[in-house]
Amino acid sequence: MAGDYLVPMKRWTDVSDNPNSGQARALRTATLRAARRWPVPNRLRYLMQLVAGKNVLDVGVVEHFSSARQRAFWLHGHLAKAAASCLGVDVLAEGIETLRQEGWNVLAADITKIDLGQRFDLIVAGELIEHLGDPQGLFRTAFTHLQSGGRLVITTPNPYFLGNVLRHIRGRGKDSVDHATLLFPAGVAEMAEREGLTLDCFRGALFGEERWGRRAAFRLAGPMRLLGLVPEAFCPIIIYECVKG
Repeated sequence: MAGDYLVPMKRWTDVSDNPNSGQARALRTATLRAARRWPVPNRLRYLMQLVAGKNVLDVGVVEHFSSARQRAFWLHGHLAKAAASCLGVDVLAEGIETLRQEGWNVLAADITKIDLGQRFDLIVAGELIEHLGDPQGLFRTAFTHLQSGGRLVITTPNPYFLGNVLRHIRGRGKDSVDHATLLFPAGVAEMAEREGLTLDCFRGALFGEERWGRRAAFRLAGPMRLLGLVPEAFCPIIIYECVKG
């Protein structure tokens, strides 16, 4: 019975060999219901709270070009200040070398393909996974590099953000040309479970520097919930947190 799976403690493969069975769907629904959290208005402030006092691996620190470090909201700069220790990695060797010469603790590496020989309390991948040809590799890496009880934190564009949906319906979508994939909560839960992680929570978020239109939409999350709309529908990004058991 579906009611037997209100507490998500198993893989769907433990209850059925059919991913579309009622039992498998009920288990996944229970996982997502338990994991959904209320949105936050500033993704940067939220992440800084998560990393405070922790040993952190920050993945994708160059953010396409090294001049990104000059922006007031450069993610790695803020995380490195808040964390007890923070190692930054990126595949862009030239950008990493620029950061290294400025004194940042960074390393040029494809984190999905190597073992750094270290274990971290927290791994942060800010607006990274949508660019990867092998997004599953990020979850494999997380399992290898996290302490027991450690947390993988992924922030990524929300494909179901109502603003994006409306633009695509009108033929005016503006996805970055190097986005290879977009994620959704059930898919993240599945990819995490395949690598021995668990989706602990997810929530919508604003970046923090949006114009008035997105902020106004964000304020609709509460009232629109009465109509059955999930709150993250009003948020351009989602923050996922997966835990290593």
